[in-house]
Amino acid sequence: MIHSLKSGEYLRSIYPKNNIPITNVRICPKFGYIVMFLEKDQSLFLYSINGDLLHKNFVTNKIQSMIISDDEEYLITGASDSVLQLFHLHSLTSIDNLVLDCGISSLAFSSFGQFLFVGLQNGDLLVGVFLTN
Repeated sequence: MIHSLKSGEYLRSIYPKNNIPITNVRICPKFGYIVMFLEKDQSLFLYSINGDLLHKNFVTNKIQSMIISDDEEYLITGASDSVLQLFHLHSLTSIDNLVLDCGISSLAFSSFGQFLFVGLQNGDLLVGVFLTN
């Protein structure tokens, strides 16, 4: 559900598909995007803040964590089946992926978005340099 911050008034609800539970959500304030992952049908959805469906992408991985880059151009997902995947945010097009040795449980960026922290299900923490050029 989307509410007005000024008055708290209800504005609209976004339901991606037949009331299937939403597993993961990220907000992109710069462009007013809402990214959702539905585990049941293995799909990523990109909505505008007005509730318009912009893109949908079927994925083969069970996404555990999602993060949007600081420049808000990329979506990075981490899956329980050990796949770290990079998407172009505006189209949900897959750019690249990296298969790790263990499932991914969490993702975070350093304060200036230069480093990507990847928490693994075995307790390890990977730190990688995130280059957008």
